[in-house]
Amino acid sequence: MTEKNKQTETQSTPEDKANTKTQAKTPKNTQQAKPEATVATPAQKHSSWLKGTLKLLLVLISLVAISAAGWVGWLQWQDSMVSVNASAQQVSRLQSSVATLEKQHRQNLVSQAEQLKTIQQLQHSLAGSQLRLNAFGGRLSELGSTTRSDWLLAEALNLTRLANHRLQTERSPRNPMALLTSVDKILLELDDQELLPVRSAIMADMNALRLAGQVDHEGIFLALDALIKTIAQLEIYSAYGKTAELPASENAKKKAQQLQTKEFGELATGFASQLRQLITIRHREQPIEPLLQPAEETLVRQNLRLMLEQSQTALLREQQAVYSASLNKAREWLAVYFQHSAEGRMVEEQLADLAATKIVQQLPPINGSLEALENYLLVRQSRLTNINGSESER
Repeated sequence: MTEKNKQTETQSTPEDKANTKTQAKTPKNTQQAKPEATVATPAQKHSSWLKGTLKLLLVLISLVAISAAGWVGWLQWQDSMVSVNASAQQVSRLQSSVATLEKQHRQNLVSQAEQLKTIQQLQHSLAGSQLRLNAFGGRLSELGSTTRSDWLLAEALNLTRLANHRLQTERSPRNPMALLTSVDKILLELDDQELLPVRSAIMADMNALRLAGQVDHEGIFLALDALIKTIAQLEIYSAYGKTAELPASENAKKKAQQLQTKEFGELATGFASQLRQLITIRHREQPIEPLLQPAEETLVRQNLRLMLEQSQTALLREQQAVYSASLNKAREWLAVYFQHSAEGRMVEEQLADLAATKIVQQLPPINGSLEALENYLLVRQSRLTNINGSESER
């Protein structure tokens, strides 16, 4: 059909062209030509049909092209979405792997820090072990080259240091004197002329200890303790005298009333005898103090006891002022409240002697012997070092 149409189109084209030209040349405004123009020829119908077919084909082709383009675009969009999803999954996998790697890295850092700390501890312990090993090696070498004189000199040095320490802690020259005497015997046994300055310093320190004297703190303490025990045996001035009794009770008053009915002679004799017992003549140089009641006697004895105990505490602390003041105060109480019996006078004399005693121990410096011995050992050690160095060079 298409080939025949094409042949008819090719055959009718010159005539159609002529007709179209004659139609174009005819005037448009002629009314007679209009009915003729409205009548369509087969060729015109065929050409209009062809134009409509072409338009339809073009529309169809454009629709097909648009649908094809949309289909292709949709396919491409699907492919892009798949690729995007794949990329997102890959990114998530990469992120998880990165997080895992970071966690492993942190764990590695922590383990490295722990290992570094362990290494430092091992190095420190190794250095300490090396130092101890070196010290042991040096000590062994010293022991191998140590003579009897070295041992005796080391003993003398230790005893001298101990004497200085004991003098400060014990505050007594007895033990430091014995220690310095032992040091002098050791130096005498060595029989070295170079030790004479050291022995001279030792003798000077021993003389200083002898001149300082020694305070017998133990003896003074025991003497005060014995005085404290004798306080209960001393007699106190009482309102009732030594052998007086307390006032009579009501029964005693009744008996007294009955006695009044007896004869005058017996009453006078009994009154005289009782009067001799109640009246006591005492010679006192101090002003008369009010007599104490029996309930106050215990308080006086306890106060006197506390004064003597206070003096004991001051004795141990070597507080001379507190010690003397406590004993003098005890003497005053003894003279005021206690009777001047033989025991009272004995206690007062002991308190006076103890109050006049010096309780502060003088501690002379005895570091001269220690310094002299240390200087001698330094000179001796340097000399031995020089001798060993010269022998090693040879």
